[in-house]
Amino acid sequence: MENIGIVTKLANGAYEGRLVTLSIKAPIRIVPITASKPNAPTFRIMSEGAEVGAGWIRQNRETGDDYLSLTDTPELTRKIYANLGIAAGQDDQDVFAIIWNRPVH
Repeated sequence: MENIGIVTKLANGAYEGRLVTLSIKAPIRIVPITASKPNAPTFRIMSEGAEVGAGWIRQNRETGDDYLSLTDTPELTRKIYANLGIAAGQDDQDVFAIIWNRPVH
């Protein structure tokens, strides 16, 4: 699993930071939204005014803990799937790494 960015949780429930891959270096905001249907996203991923992805609250099957699952970047040919996790070396509980879930071949 690779870290492809860092975000900080804000007081309003949004997250703000940077997405960094070989082809993308962009500021992002992960903004909570009201889901319109049971499986609809609960977060919208924005970069410089454009919607570039979505997020869902998921539950870890082993621990029962909630986590944020992210997907999509429109300019890529394949979807990116990632989760927010505790950033390595961070003492701040509001700083999260964007951890890419690389497809298994």
